[in-house]
Parts: sequence; structure tokens; C-alpha cells
Amino acid sequence: EGAGWGASLEVPSPADEASTFALVEPASPMWDREQDTAALLELAAQVEQGHCRLLTLTGDLGVGKSLLVKELGSQLSEAGRFQVLKGSFGRGEGASSALRGALEGWLGCTGRSRDEVERILDELLRRYGVDVTAPRSDLLDFLRPGSGSGGGFHQRRNFAAFTGLLRLLAMQRPVLLILEDLHEAAPDISDFLSLVLVESTLDPLRLLVATTGRRGEGHSATRRALARLMVDHPTGAQEHELGPLGLDALAEGLRLEGLSPDAAWTVARRAAGNPLFARLMAEGLSDT
Repeated sequence: EGAGWGASLEVPSPADEASTFALVEPASPMWDREQDTAALLELAAQVEQGHCRLLTLTGDLGVGKSLLVKELGSQLSEAGRFQVLKGSFGRGEGASSALRGALEGWLGCTGRSRDEVERILDELLRRYGVDVTAPRSDLLDFLRPGSGSGGGFHQRRNFAAFTGLLRLLAMQRPVLLILEDLHEAAPDISDFLSLVLVESTLDPLRLLVATTGRRGEGHSATRRALARLMVDHPTGAQEHELGPLGLDALAEGLRLEGLSPDAAWTVARRAAGNPLFARLMAEGLSDT
């Protein structure tokens, strides 16, 4: 990922922005995920038409969830179609923390002082022709919270400030918000996602939220809240389960990376179609 807005206090040109905010290319090639990629690109096309969408990408550890959403982000960003923000959850971490990390990464203000963040926000909001006082104050408190910033009121204000900025950005170009490790999230993430989906029914929002999480894992309250979200928003919220690769496709990918046909097939079968496990086994063979 690039240095972000905070690399200099100058607003980048559109050409600079495309390179600054583009995601790093996936480190490993994807094998046999054309249909999954096409399904995600179809959701992106719906967002471009003004329909907010939430995608929950589930699957076992190592099956390629993060790789798939990074590939989606790379394609959409490089084509100039979407602005991409990316955050992730730590164990039991509240929604505000992950959203803050996503915005800090995009702005390039991670580790910067409150005064520096304030200047970056001023410049960003002026670019969009916004009276900076009120939105800047809320966003600044969100990014650099004070000692008394806990509680439900502040959380709602954080969600509103972040959603307001997403809406502002989406007026220029659709936004892809990637949130990884959803299985680690606290239940309040459902409050933020519900707010976004409800608001989008009142005023269209060109936003695609793509989350990744391990199937069947995580806080039980979080799982229940997200399940209810899917029921309440059958069109806006969708789940896509990523299964193991076909053994033939996985073996072919391993063969292209240097394994003999027999070794590639053996590794693919022992890994049960899991690309991460297959790569670890293949590295073990190359070390012997």
C-alpha cells in the first residue's frame, strides 16, 4: 500500500491517487478462482449502479479469502473504478478500532499527531468543498480519541462520522471497504454494518463492504448479530462461502511452481484442496 494522503499535505492528482491507494498485488497467484472473482466483480458492478452491498466471505483457514479480496481490490483500484480502504480486526476488537485503522491507512496518518491529522483532514474536506468545522471535529475525535471517548454515544458518533466520510468519497468514485478477520470482531460490528445498509436505503451509497472470516468461528453474539443482519437485508447483505480448490487445479498450480506432477498431486491430495497448506507442504519438500 502507498504512503497515503499524509505522505505530503498536498492533495494528489487523480493519476497520483491511483498509485497511492492501490493495494499491493497479491503475493501468491490465485488458482481456479475465476468464478469467485466474477461473483465479486458482479457485486462491484451493482455498487457502481448505486446499490450498497455487504459481502461476507467465509471459509476455512488458508482457503484464500484474503487473497481473493486483495485481488478484487487490486483490479478495481488499478482500473480507477473504486477507492479502496482496508482494515482488520484483532481478537474481540470493537468496530471503531478496525474502521479507524482502515481510515488511517488510507489517509497515511498512522502514528501522526493530532495536529498533523487535523491538517490532513482539513485538506481532504476542502477538496470536496465541505465546511470543515463539524465533520473535521467528529473525524478528528474518531481518529484521535480522547480519554473520555468510550460509551455508546461516542460509538454512534464514530460510526456516523466514518459513514459520512464514506458517503463523501463515494460521490466522486465508489468505495471498497475491506475488513478482514471478521471472526475476531466484537458484536458491535453489526451495528455499523446495519447503519450503512439502512442509510443506503434512504439515500443511495456506492459502497461495497467486503469482509472475510473463518467459518463457524468467533464470538457467538457476533455470529448471531450478523446472521440477523443477513435476514433483515436479504438483498444488500450476501454471504459467499469459499471452499477448497479442486485437486486437479491445485496440483496444476503446484506443478507450475516447480513440483513434479507426482509430487504436486500428492501434495494437493494431502492438503485436501487447501492452497495455503499445499504451499507449506511444497516448501517443506523443497527444503529436503
